[in-house]
Amino acid sequence: MGDLTGDGAKQWAFIDGGGDLEIATTGGRKVSSIPNQSAIQGLAIAPRPGLGALLMTLDAGVVRAYSFEH
Repeated sequence: MGDLTGDGAKQWAFIDGGGDLEIATTGGRKVSSIPNQSAIQGLAIAPRPGLGALLMTLDAGVVRAYSFEH
């Protein structure tokens, strides 16, 4: 969990039953999604002071970083 959008509120990141990486508020509202992520080996949220956090995924030895705007 982390402030991915930079608005001061925390969001969850998780893989849903269909294999998409979902970003949702702690209240359950979907903020964003990244399709077809069921094969990732891991994910992490890295805070960035004054900005939204980075969402990083590990897939087949490749790390990808995603940033989100609100």
